[in-house]
Amino acid sequence: MASISKDMSDRNILISIGLLGASALTVQLILMRELLATFNGNELSIAIILGNWLFLSGIGSYIGRRFSFKTDISIPGILHFLIALIPIIELITIRLLRDKIFTRGSLIGITEMVVSTFILLLPFCVISGFFLVLACELASGRYSSGKIYISDSIGSVIGGIFFSFLLLQFFDHFKILAFVSMLNFLFSIVLFYYGRFKLLSIISGIILIITATVTFKYDVDFYLTQKQFPEQKLLFSGNSPQGRIVSTEYQGQINFIENGVPLSPSHNLQQAEETVHFAMAQRPQAKTVLLIGGGYTGTAQEILKYSVSRVDYVEIDSLIINLTKQFLKEKISSQKINIINTDGRKYIRETTEKYDVIIIDVPDPTTSQINRFYTLEFFKECLRVLKPDGVISFGIAHYENYVSEGIIKILSTTSQTLRECFKNILIVPAGRVYFIASNNNMSSEIADELERLQIQTRYVRRGYLNSIMTPDRLADIKEATSHQSHINKDFNPVLYFYNIQHWMSQFRIKFGLLQFILLGIVAVYILKMQLTQLTIFASGFTGAALEIVLLFAFQIIYGSLYLQLSIIVTLFMCGLTFGGLYSNHWLNNKFNTDAKINTAIKRLFNLTILLALIGALIYPALWIFLKLISGYPIISQCGIPAITFIVALIAGSQFPIACAVASERKIEGASKIYTADFIGSSIGSMLAGTLLIPVAGVFSTCAITSLFNILCATLLYFNLKKIG
Repeated sequence: MASISKDMSDRNILISIGLLGASALTVQLILMRELLATFNGNELSIAIILGNWLFLSGIGSYIGRRFSFKTDISIPGILHFLIALIPIIELITIRLLRDKIFTRGSLIGITEMVVSTFILLLPFCVISGFFLVLACELASGRYSSGKIYISDSIGSVIGGIFFSFLLLQFFDHFKILAFVSMLNFLFSIVLFYYGRFKLLSIISGIILIITATVTFKYDVDFYLTQKQFPEQKLLFSGNSPQGRIVSTEYQGQINFIENGVPLSPSHNLQQAEETVHFAMAQRPQAKTVLLIGGGYTGTAQEILKYSVSRVDYVEIDSLIINLTKQFLKEKISSQKINIINTDGRKYIRETTEKYDVIIIDVPDPTTSQINRFYTLEFFKECLRVLKPDGVISFGIAHYENYVSEGIIKILSTTSQTLRECFKNILIVPAGRVYFIASNNNMSSEIADELERLQIQTRYVRRGYLNSIMTPDRLADIKEATSHQSHINKDFNPVLYFYNIQHWMSQFRIKFGLLQFILLGIVAVYILKMQLTQLTIFASGFTGAALEIVLLFAFQIIYGSLYLQLSIIVTLFMCGLTFGGLYSNHWLNNKFNTDAKINTAIKRLFNLTILLALIGALIYPALWIFLKLISGYPIISQCGIPAITFIVALIAGSQFPIACAVASERKIEGASKIYTADFIGSSIGSMLAGTLLIPVAGVFSTCAITSLFNILCATLLYFNLKKIG
């Protein structure tokens, strides 16, 4: 039987790991986008997916170092075969089993998110982590583990570039995964052929042909989407820069679903009337109205019942606009409706127009993307484009004769944030709780005004208004909004956190024995680490946490993360690659003296200090970008990608040096360094996305990463003193 050492050449090992890196990043981005839709667009899922991905990869690398690889070339071939097969199965599982496992239309709790993504990602991630350690063992004695790390990173960069700038532009998710699968099937055929495993080579070839035939002959992605909506007619399924968009028809009603979140249906006339008339009744002579979102629901047409000269309807998603024109043309057909395809905040920052009324028709701030329309900074921006007696209006939360503790926090935070900019606030507890604010007078006699103007409505009439504005309901809302609360800000999104709290309160989440055991295992693992492992653990923690910070910040400043997610992740991998290449070059030229351990630890110390410094500088840098976005958009747009690259560059530089130190000391193998990196990254991603950013804010998250690295640098400093 052929041995690996003879038949698995250096070139094949590096190609194999490069293909693994490209496959892993592409699969990660596809599954992240799919699961984002599965979990109703909840951004917590990004951190949970990344955390589980890295943790399971760490488990795979840990398992890998328990095996002896003195075996034949079939093992890498089998691994490529599995890497080809598993992602397609995972995509089909996501599409078909979501409503089998969870109740259709129901919210999914954080525990369910963690468990379901853990189970779903386990096969692929464990295999990929195992494969990395296998490659390190195969390369042992011929070249360093750092070279494996660089090959993996280069593959990830190539995969990310192709995904972001080519594959995503022309193919759906299933076709992209099929393309990745075919490459891995092809390479497994090559390995099986050289290893003289003809039967396995034939099997891989047959499955490759079947995959190619099904992919190019049938629209599998459309078929799988239709299965998700069995009682509805699927009109459209595709991806825009903002998300995965699905359009369906059910009993004459057109529905849009974006990232798994049903947008307001086309026939929800009651909500459209509430959104418009509570605000317009305050300024019935308004000539210019700005509508942010929701035009496809009929709100723009409701505004035209008044004597307005123009409605500027701002919609960030061009695909939503095109689908509205195709299926709901009557909603936006008037010449008075001026459709502007851009982000609402971007438009308000840049416009020179002045408006009588601004109506914000967006969902509740259950994501950081939507939260940016409820912050102090946004209200100040609105104030700039409002006329002196202008009105701003929006709805939030739902009130049905009982104000829970979670709703109290949401309403009081919204009220206090709004009062920082506006003197007068009128609150209407309808289907949603509507806030109408102005620095001029307003009236609660909405029915009188509508009747005086003879505005024809079906729901918002005197009887309905009398039923929702009873003394007890108004007293409840007044009491709720009088509570002291924090101000909601872009980089301290407390309203987003309160919405997460309110969402989580609907599930039974307790800190029990299982959670205590898991924390104990992590604590023991950290305490047993050697210093080099701990430094890489901190590096992984910092890199992942700051990556989440930068992803959130990008969404806060620019409004959309769906497309840019792949670009930023690719840039992160690019930084890791260049960092690894630089350190490998340094090791080849400098790591050959008698004092090489001391020299390497000094280098690790300097990089750790630098990573701590970057962590401390990110928060003020983000504030500068936010301030410069209007006057100097290029600087601002390049800033976050540049910081992402720098963070990854430093973290990537640490890994080969740590591997070299571990190899010289013969107390930590490369697999242990890989495991520490994966586990640290996993914990950093999970904590940053689900706890640190929502609860403590961006500043505190950056500060924690900085302090962690300062601790490691201090330990490295004393270690240097000890060894002289």
